[in-house]
Amino acid sequence: MNGFYDREYIIPVIRNGVDELCNIAFACQPCNNAKSDKVTGFDEITNFTVPLYNPRTQKWLEHFEWSEDFSLIIGTTPTGRATVSVLRLNRPNLVGLREVFREIG
Repeated sequence: MNGFYDREYIIPVIRNGVDELCNIAFACQPCNNAKSDKVTGFDEITNFTVPLYNPRTQKWLEHFEWSEDFSLIIGTTPTGRATVSVLRLNRPNLVGLREVFREIG
């Protein structure tokens, strides 16, 4: 790709995912690396292992919301919380970047 976004298999090919558009999303390299071959994550509130968010079949607003200052992504469902954790969606550099974007409008 362009060096920042990578093609990501929602269900990795090594886990029997298909190499077709219906199984492909784009993710920044750090998120893609964090996800690796994972298809599930642990939700600390329910203490269950749950499927990660699938952007091809699920709606973002059903699993996530923004913090009041738009710096943090908050998982609102077990899938959302597990995805935030596994992909490290609130790592410091991303939060900092969101804060810069908010400052410049």
